[in-house]
Amino acid sequence: MKVKTLERMAVCIALCSQVLLAAQQTDRPDGVRVSKLKGADVKSNDGEDLGKVEDLIVDPKTGQITFAIVGKGILGVSRKSRPVPWQAVKINSEKQVTVNMDKQKMDSAPTVNSDYSDLNDPDAVLVIYRFYEIQPAGAGETPGGTGQGSTHHSRTNSNNQYQRP
Repeated sequence: MKVKTLERMAVCIALCSQVLLAAQQTDRPDGVRVSKLKGADVKSNDGEDLGKVEDLIVDPKTGQITFAIVGKGILGVSRKSRPVPWQAVKINSEKQVTVNMDKQKMDSAPTVNSDYSDLNDPDAVLVIYRFYEIQPAGAGETPGGTGQGSTHHSRTNSNNQYQRP
């Protein structure tokens, strides 16, 4: 039980360091609270509405934020959750973030299940990073995934939601 408490404390400390880093990027001396980022508007560089921040995913091993989950839908109906690699997110304020992508491309971004369990699949995570044209951190590692090594098998099922459009 004490180990779990220590792990949670470590994740909280790491998360706070990520928020402080984000605050430095926004030139806000008072920082950005993670609790306020949830529900923040997500905009394209052109100001188009891409959705809202539903959640943030933290890698429990490193304490680093790996994904912002961006949701879009009308009052929760037909809501699609799209994981956006944290490196692709720019924090403007506690109420708005920007993703360097236009609305049309974002509409074709990979989606995840409501429990985000898809992010445990190294192949799915690689497809997401490739979609956003971001190099995964660390040679031979798959961010957000549990796989080891740099080898992976491409998915070829035509019904697979992770295939790059």
